[in-house]
Amino acid sequence: MITAELFEGVESVFGPDPVIADIAARRAEYDRLAAKWPVMGRQLADSRAKVAWAKARSHAIGGSDAASFAKIESAPLYLRAKMYNPFGGNGYTKHGNDREPHMLAALHREQNFTLFRSPGNPRHVATPDGIKLGADGSVLLVQCKTVLQKTKNGIPVEPFTSAKGDRVIPPDYRRQMFWEQYVMGAEQTVFAWEEHIDGRPTTPEPDTLILERDDFEISKLITIADLVLAGMDAAAQFEKEMQES
Repeated sequence: MITAELFEGVESVFGPDPVIADIAARRAEYDRLAAKWPVMGRQLADSRAKVAWAKARSHAIGGSDAASFAKIESAPLYLRAKMYNPFGGNGYTKHGNDREPHMLAALHREQNFTLFRSPGNPRHVATPDGIKLGADGSVLLVQCKTVLQKTKNGIPVEPFTSAKGDRVIPPDYRRQMFWEQYVMGAEQTVFAWEEHIDGRPTTPEPDTLILERDDFEISKLITIADLVLAGMDAAAQFEKEMQES
């Protein structure tokens, strides 16, 4: 059901109506697709409705949160970051956001704006950059990143490359994608990246790697996420009791 809250904070240079109409149409289409792809029915908010989207994420663990979950012993640090992190983006994040639809178009995928929840816990959420629904009921995700081109002795250095010359995905990006795979029930993610110099892409199309699902790594992320959520709940309860005392 479409609710007024879904449209809170919608902004558009053309006024709110075109965006609201697209959100409603996309939500209805996703509900229709849920018969074959159940995940499409687990919608929480649309990132273009900024207030509702931010509100839904503030009480949950998303992919960008899980990206930092390197070890269980650091759960208190992740809790603090979740509750008090003032970061709201910078020039690099804006560039990445601006380039995302172009990268997805090169991969023949539409940009996703929907925040989804996992089937077992509504506070485990994700907003994948791109989604491909397979004819067999499978789900494939796309994660887009931009990277500033680096050089050594005037020669461009290939990004995401090990000392042996193998392509590797950084651990924080892997954790983000594992989390999204868990929430969305996906088995693979296309990791796409685009190099740039002063904001200009160096290649006409993004490079790609495939990340396969890893349930062991996902289980570790879930454990840490639940510890962080428990800490958030305890802090909220303490604040409530202080206000009532």
